[in-house]
Amino acid sequence: MFSVLVPNPGEYDPDSVQILEKPKVELNGDSHCERRIPWSGTFDSWDQHTVRYTLNAPSIGDHNDTIRERIGIRHPSFHTGGGSRATILITPTFAARRKGASRTIPAPESTVEMAANDVRTINLQLGKTWRVDVLARSGQSWKQSLSIDPQKTSDSKVSWSVAYHDGVLTLQTRSQPRGEGIR
Repeated sequence: MFSVLVPNPGEYDPDSVQILEKPKVELNGDSHCERRIPWSGTFDSWDQHTVRYTLNAPSIGDHNDTIRERIGIRHPSFHTGGGSRATILITPTFAARRKGASRTIPAPESTVEMAANDVRTINLQLGKTWRVDVLARSGQSWKQSLSIDPQKTSDSKVSWSVAYHDGVLTLQTRSQPRGEGIR
C-alpha cells in the first residue's frame, strides 16, 4: 500500500514503514443485474505492517430475467452473465524514514527538581545526531525553554543553563526566579 499511496516511495527505507493507527475504511459494492447478486466486504484487522480484508463479489452466468416493460411493450430480458462488484478504500497513516536518514528514538521525559544556585548532572549517551529540549518552569506562570544539539552543545538564559559534554548533561541554576525552585 505504501508504494502505491505515497509519492516517491523509493525515497524511503522500506523496513521502516509502519501503519500508525487504524486506517479509515470505506466499503462499497453493487450488482448490475436485476437478480442483485449479493456482494459483501469486511475490514478484518490491521497491525503496524499489515491490513487484512475480505471482499466477495460473485458472478452469475447467462440467464433470463423478469419481463420488463419498455415503451409500453413487455418483453423478457436476457443477460449474458456478469455479477456484482465489491470495493474497499483504505486510507492509512504511515510513518517512514527517508533512506540515509539517521534513526532517532525519543527518550522519555524526566523531571529534575532544582533550587537556586544548584547543579545537576544526568548521564546521557547520545549518538551522532541528537537534540535535547529543556523546559524550565517555576510555578504556573514562569516558563523558559532551551534546545541543544551537536552544533550547539550548551545554551543559557539569565537564571539557568544547560550543556552536554562527554555523555553528561549538566543543568545549572544561577538564581531563584520569583522565590520558587526550577523543575
